[in-house]
Amino acid sequence: MIASGTPSKVAEYERAAAGYADLEVRFGSVPETGADCDAVVITVPIAHDWHGGFPVIGRAQVLLNERNDDSPPFVVTTIPFEIGNFPDVSDWSGEYEYMRSVLEAGMRELVSVLGEASLRVLVHSDGAGFSGMSASALVEAVVHVSAIDYRVLES
Repeated sequence: MIASGTPSKVAEYERAAAGYADLEVRFGSVPETGADCDAVVITVPIAHDWHGGFPVIGRAQVLLNERNDDSPPFVVTTIPFEIGNFPDVSDWSGEYEYMRSVLEAGMRELVSVLGEASLRVLVHSDGAGFSGMSASALVEAVVHVSAIDYRVLES
């Protein structure tokens, strides 16, 4: 599921997701769009500021949401990179590869922590730090990551 609090971005995501019946696009804040989700992807500085813990360079983490704000119970952080080592996102393929790798690492960590692969995960583009990137690249990354059977990867 993809969401944004910006109407124009939601329209872009809806156009990009038109061919994918299983991909839902929502408008609103994380609590408004993610109350029925198991987890939400949030950019690493915001995730740790709001939910505690400390970033680990190169690794997505799963944090417990204890804020009682109707957001999903688990928060998946994006991957923190070493200073000067951020991936090149200057074009569509760079944006796609970055978002795909961040989301895939997050899903692997989430499945590893929760032991469950059938999870409903909200990718709120504003909260995840993806809102300035291509809508079609985000849709393709979410579709790619959603198709992976993480149970097979864990065994």
